[in-house]
Amino acid sequence: MPQTKAFYYHKFYKQQPDLNWSNPAVEKAMFGSMQFWLDRGVAGYRLDAIPTLFEDPKLRDEPVLGGRMRRAIRI
Repeated sequence: MPQTKAFYYHKFYKQQPDLNWSNPAVEKAMFGSMQFWLDRGVAGYRLDAIPTLFEDPKLRDEPVLGGRMRRAIRI
């Protein structure tokens, strides 16, 4: 992949940049995509990832949650 000296925010995989939901064009495109599938008879959508769609406006780190299931993922 060529280097562009540009960067973007990603919460999960670095190959998957987060969408800017504060951009009205992004919101319109995403709702249009949902309507596309609803019009074709999809039964519904999973909404379990909704809390991850919106970042802290100041992009502060999230608190570290302890527990047995913690693991580091290298990409």
